[in-house]
Amino acid sequence: MMRVMIAMIFAFLLFIGIGMGVFYFVNTGFTKKKMLLVDVLEVIDGRTLEVSSDNSRFRVILAGVGFPKGDEKAFVDAEALVSDVAKGKRLYMVVHKEVEGLNYVELKSSNGDSLNELILKQGLARYESLGGGFIGEMVAAENEARIANLGIWDPRRDLFKHMTGEFNPDDEVLSDAPMIDAFDSEDERANSV
Repeated sequence: MMRVMIAMIFAFLLFIGIGMGVFYFVNTGFTKKKMLLVDVLEVIDGRTLEVSSDNSRFRVILAGVGFPKGDEKAFVDAEALVSDVAKGKRLYMVVHKEVEGLNYVELKSSNGDSLNELILKQGLARYESLGGGFIGEMVAAENEARIANLGIWDPRRDLFKHMTGEFNPDDEVLSDAPMIDAFDSEDERANSV
């Protein structure tokens, strides 16, 4: 009787141990982010880059980085920042999500600084969730810029100013953009109907 009881306890503990081991390996397999060392070859825009790793070249999108609609200045400023910080550099890339072969990534320096967070801390973009990644850090970076009134959060900032701070209607990028007054008058007409 005692031997049967000991065998049952041993079997129970073995079952629990195997269950915990399977849970651990399955859980870490799904939550572990893939990290690669990449060379940044080209900056396509403020959040899209061309990188290479192990003789493979591919495009990636910086996860969590979104631009206010119609804000060309933020888009151009972010592209300049990304070029200055990342182009021609070797960085660590963490893949947060893959959608239809396109990787949404975080790029980090060797000391762990995140390019994605830097863009938000400078107020050049806002947090855009695509369901993956490092939400807490990105929201904190956005809030830091918002509190400091930086970039897109600056209440004195005009939406369609050129990088020099002067509006240039001949600028190729902005020449086709409708003026804000046109939107206001359309909104007023829509509300009066």
